[in-house]
Amino acid sequence: GGWTTSRHYAVPTTDLPVHSVPELLPLWNKFVTTQLGPFLYACFPDIVKRNGANVRVHDAFVVRYDANAQRFLPTHVDQSSISITLALNGADAYEGGGTAFPSPIEVIARPDTGHLVAFRGDLKHAGAPVTKGTRYIVAAFLFTV
Repeated sequence: GGWTTSRHYAVPTTDLPVHSVPELLPLWNKFVTTQLGPFLYACFPDIVKRNGANVRVHDAFVVRYDANAQRFLPTHVDQSSISITLALNGADAYEGGGTAFPSPIEVIARPDTGHLVAFRGDLKHAGAPVTKGTRYIVAAFLFTV
């Protein structure tokens, strides 16, 4: 496969599905069960069961924001219960960027490598423009059952 912009119609990203990278998929699956599930339970105890037992990953994909290509995403909502963005490289590799939450929150989250932002999918957010370098994240759309 490789990088594509054709997987998401409403808000297309330059991305690569996690399941298409054989070396990444087992790491992702271990992360979801050992770290992400308990974290989501702590953040969203009203919809997530202990250890994230009821969380399912609908889609997980590596996104590339590049100052010379796809720099940003417009403000939108996701079709998920919970969305996450997991930083794959540090802010020293790019300028700008981050997950932007417009008014009334007015915050741009720029977590360090290996850290993530989790939010309800119906919360308006955007990909802030990368002005220099390249930012990589794993974005994932999660549902609860």
